[in-house]
Amino acid sequence: MPTVMNSRAVSSPMNAGNGPVK
Repeated sequence: MPTVMNSRAVSSPMNAGNGPVK
């Protein structure tokens, strides 16, 4: 999933748990 790096910007519910850490 390409949103892993942009998790902070995308604010995806799946990446929300990981946050901007990755």
